[in-house]
Amino acid sequence: VVQREMEQVTESTLSLRHTGEEGLWVTDMRMEMMLMREQIALLRAQQRSAWALGLSDDPPPGYTPIETR
Repeated sequence: VVQREMEQVTESTLSLRHTGEEGLWVTDMRMEMMLMREQIALLRAQQRSAWALGLSDDPPPGYTPIETR
């Protein structure tokens, strides 16, 4: 669903030369979209990890628990 929405946004913005208020050029938007896709892929992988599914006690790479006192 998110991927489909991102593709629709990309298609609708490719023809624009400039967004106006934000001052982002199309190339900047494309770069942001690429970064968002990478982040979404990472989050999806973490959601499907053995730890997230309750199959393991080993946290995913990069996970830092917050210590409480």
